[in-house]
Amino acid sequence: MTTDERGDIIVGWLTKVAVLLTIVGVTGFDAISVATSKISATDTANQAAREGADMWAESHGNVQRAYDAALRYAEAHGATIDPADFHVEADGTIRVHLEKTATTLVFYRIGATKKWAHIEADGSGKSV
Repeated sequence: MTTDERGDIIVGWLTKVAVLLTIVGVTGFDAISVATSKISATDTANQAAREGADMWAESHGNVQRAYDAALRYAEAHGATIDPADFHVEADGTIRVHLEKTATTLVFYRIGATKKWAHIEADGSGKSV
């Protein structure tokens, strides 16, 4: 074995280690991003529902204004609320179901993992 062959072995080994660490790092980042997005989506859903409930009380039962207030809050936090997923109960409690996409490096770009970056959350709130 010549000195050049030993150098090739070391470079090849280092390349494999670098590629493996890159894959692990990107996967780890994406997994953490999805987890934190799931947690924040629930908070966003609850606060959007409270915003809607406050507007519901302020506008004396105007459903459109309540929905608009909830949607504005959700959109400001990177989420959407479909009108069919916005409900006002008899006691003024607002229930919402929102959707958002987690900010990831790879998950949302690949068909097989795209669904992992899609976040859904339910929330409710009532004006006090």
